[in-house]
Amino acid sequence: MEFEITIVLKEVVVSAFILIMLSWILFWDSEPKNLIKKWWIPWIEKPFDWLGLTHEWRMFAPNPPRNVTWPHVKIHLKNGEVIEKDLHPPHEMNILQKIRYKKFTKFFHRVSSKKAGEFIQTDYAEFLVEHYNIRDTCDRIEIYRMWQRVPAPEKLPVNRIRTREDLVFVHIPFN
Repeated sequence: MEFEITIVLKEVVVSAFILIMLSWILFWDSEPKNLIKKWWIPWIEKPFDWLGLTHEWRMFAPNPPRNVTWPHVKIHLKNGEVIEKDLHPPHEMNILQKIRYKKFTKFFHRVSSKKAGEFIQTDYAEFLVEHYNIRDTCDRIEIYRMWQRVPAPEKLPVNRIRTREDLVFVHIPFN
């Protein structure tokens, strides 16, 4: 009988440990407004510190990105109208959208890069012309690189981070 209690107790302890570890992995880097992040993670953080399980992000990325970038498109029509498109700014996306749009995010980062090849930007601009069916009415398409500097975690600002924009490409559609 004592042997069975020991086995059951061991299974309960191991199951609880696995549950705590999984919740730590899933929620330690979630949004600050998340209730689990707000209440559960601080409760288990001290034992994890003691076990040495809280390493910072630099352990895995010694040179992390310093900017968040995304493209902003201004489509100038021949009648003077300007259509502006902000394409999935990462800071406005929740975690599920970031996972869903991961390939798009990589593509957008590439399109809005100053080092991007002219071909990828031309192809993207031509895609926009076809997508919005504006071949006859489009005067030019401007692709801007929108970016925000990522502050160090210990220097997070109290107010909103400033967004900057740089013009990286101008395209005049083919006729």
